[in-house]
Amino acid sequence: MTAEVSALNEGWLRRLIPQPWEPLLRDCDAVERVEAFLDGELAAGRAWQPDASRIFRALSLTSPEEVRAVATAQDPYPGLGVPTGLAFSVPAGERLPQSLRNIFREYQDDLGLPQPAGGDLTWWARSGVLLLNVALTCEPGKAGSHARCGWHEVTGHLLRRLADDRAGIVFLAWGKPALKVVSKLPLEDHQVIESVHPSPLSARRGWFGSRPFSRCNEALAEMGEGPINWQLP
Repeated sequence: MTAEVSALNEGWLRRLIPQPWEPLLRDCDAVERVEAFLDGELAAGRAWQPDASRIFRALSLTSPEEVRAVATAQDPYPGLGVPTGLAFSVPAGERLPQSLRNIFREYQDDLGLPQPAGGDLTWWARSGVLLLNVALTCEPGKAGSHARCGWHEVTGHLLRRLADDRAGIVFLAWGKPALKVVSKLPLEDHQVIESVHPSPLSARRGWFGSRPFSRCNEALAEMGEGPINWQLP
């Protein structure tokens, strides 16, 4: 990220929050702390990604009223130009990361659907799945580089407000970091589906065979909600 943000003045990050989500973050001071951090990174000559226009893309594609499931990841893929603003997703034509390969393997086994043509998960977002990284930016090539700049407070605040305001959401806790995030939420009117992370380090210890997609739809049905159409192009 370079000149696109440097031309913006104070308050640029808050102005990027999609309008339907703005009330949920109105009283979250951590937004300004993240902005100051990102400004400081640019001033020091350190780029970050994704582009400003994609930082809140997960929120742009799925409004609070449309959310039926939430899947969180730690932060964007560190590969230069790879992050799309959606957790786990990569641009069409991009080589699939191993975690996404494992997600698609379980997707096929669970739902009996063919291998998707690519790693773009936009359809899931438009179908009511909030694909939210807990940290929404990173320095290219450095995973976890923005984990302590205030993003965790922003996304944690957002998810707490969402869980308070809504009912009938399925939280997909894929791995211990995701479960840690979900466990801090008010969950009385929601359901949690827990499994290990689909990374190559843990997938064989419980991801394969966990049936997260069909179990999500079963949980939605139990709460009186309609199923998610998981089928990707």
